[in-house]
Amino acid sequence: MKQINRFLKISLVLAILGAGYFFTNLTIFDRTLIQLNTSQKTSYIPFENKLNMQCDKADNLVPQLAASRFHLITWNVHKGQDTGWQEDLARLSKQADFVLLQEATQHQNLSTFSTALFVSSFSFKDLLSGVKTFTQTQPEWYCGGGVAEPLIQIPKVASVMSFPLEKGNSLLLINVHLINFEWGISTYQTQLEQLFSFVENHQGPIIMSGDFNAWNERRLNLVNNLIQKYGLDSVALTQDERVRFLGYPLDYIFTRDVKVVSATSEVVTSSDHNPLLMEFELE
Repeated sequence: MKQINRFLKISLVLAILGAGYFFTNLTIFDRTLIQLNTSQKTSYIPFENKLNMQCDKADNLVPQLAASRFHLITWNVHKGQDTGWQEDLARLSKQADFVLLQEATQHQNLSTFSTALFVSSFSFKDLLSGVKTFTQTQPEWYCGGGVAEPLIQIPKVASVMSFPLEKGNSLLLINVHLINFEWGISTYQTQLEQLFSFVENHQGPIIMSGDFNAWNERRLNLVNNLIQKYGLDSVALTQDERVRFLGYPLDYIFTRDVKVVSATSEVVTSSDHNPLLMEFELE
């Protein structure tokens, strides 16, 4: 019994020291960091919204998406902690028009893209983490924001971008990283419904993709109910290599008014998630 008590005490001390080290090196931002870098000379100004997200819009007209067929990649890159992510990211994005990364840091950069939107809520040992979206054109407006994890209080973030189309409507592109450390679904639902508020008010094609952390039946049912409510479709993968937890895939692509030409996933060792790839046309 004495040995067991001693083991428990040592384990408790180690856990406290580990937690102390973690939170000493952790900085949670008072305000979500949102950085838009673009090679174009367009200025953006804040605009108000009722969705508790920070939003900016172009102060002038931006170019419309001219092409009709596009390639998209969505991938949780595990903060670049695994060997080979640079080579895989460069290879996968070579033919892409849109690259949506989750658990991205300031070190995931693609010089071949004219625009990058980075949304982050915290840093650990000066390494920022969040979602980053690379595009070949600039948005007419964009938003970013986060919802705090109930247990560890680190916000999970998402971004929303709108791109004008020749038909007069726009493409809505949502990069998602949803709440993970919650056994219930109340906070998870709050974040998800916040993002679907953009879907509800949008006229035009929609792509919502990323790491949904839908690792149990209640979470997945909530996601499915919302995509059905707002008329989105879950993109089927010809080769489904998505990472699963408790038997449930974590990563998804949902679309509306989008013609999917092809969609697949690929096994990599450069992250704890596998990337999803989609070729599509706008209807």
